[in-house]
Formats: sequence, C-alpha cells, structure tokens
Amino acid sequence: MLYARQAVCVDPLLERDYEEHLGEEYGHDRMLRDAHGVTAEVDDPVLEAACTWFVAQMFQLDEAQKVVLVHMVVETSGRIFGEAAAGIHAPNAADDFFTLHAAADDDHSRIGRHRLAALPPSEFPRLRATCRRAWSQMDLIHERIAAWIREGR
Repeated sequence: MLYARQAVCVDPLLERDYEEHLGEEYGHDRMLRDAHGVTAEVDDPVLEAACTWFVAQMFQLDEAQKVVLVHMVVETSGRIFGEAAAGIHAPNAADDFFTLHAAADDDHSRIGRHRLAALPPSEFPRLRATCRRAWSQMDLIHERIAAWIREGR
C-alpha cells in the first residue's frame, strides 16, 4: 500500500512526508518474522482480499482520502494493535516489533493532517465515508487475524 501510494502521489509536500514514512516502515516485516520465528506464509483468501483492497485504493482515491485511509485508519489501527500485542508478546522489550509500532504509528497517524486542515468543510462528509469503509476493511483484517490465532495456526 505504501509503495503504491508513493508511486502515484502528485502533491510535492505529501510526497516528502510519504517518502520519510516509507523509509521508517522499510524492513519491519522482516523484523517481525525474525523476532518471532515466522517461516510460513499465510494462505487466507479473505485476508488477502481485505489487504489488497487497501492497495487498490491508492490508485482510486484522491490525496485527502489517502491521508484518511493510510494515516487515520491503518496507522491508528497499527498503534492500537501494537499497544495490545506489545503487552502480550514483549512487555519489557523496547525494541520489539509491536512496541516499536505502538510508538511509531502514533506519529504516523498524524501525517497529512495539514492537508486535511486546508480543506473546506464540504469535503468532510466524503472523507467520513472513506474512513468508515476503511475501518470496515480493517475490522475484517483483525477478525481474520484473530481467527488464525484462535485456530492456533
């Protein structure tokens, strides 16, 4: 999703913010796999479809909607999930994936707010609709992750 957003960004101010954000996120997937010994790929068509929805939106939404989707939904979700998981997986490890995301995603959730603040109030109903759709997808992702955990996979 972040690569797609970066590739199609047309706002020079957001492009710089996005590039910095992408640099901070790079390699986090490997960090998680290495720290927790994950070797298997997840084969879940529902999870794949829900995650792919976020990537597809980067080619369909305008920059304000992308700020809402990526930063107000995905990054906020990452912070909440990171805080919860850090307490379970590594309550005393400051360099754990989940602890890192709990802190970093709090900052990342604020990226692009200056762009939203410059919009006229008439834009906010459309952005609220984007936010609701994105949270529905994020809820589906979390439900699938929870189902995998409950099944002991």
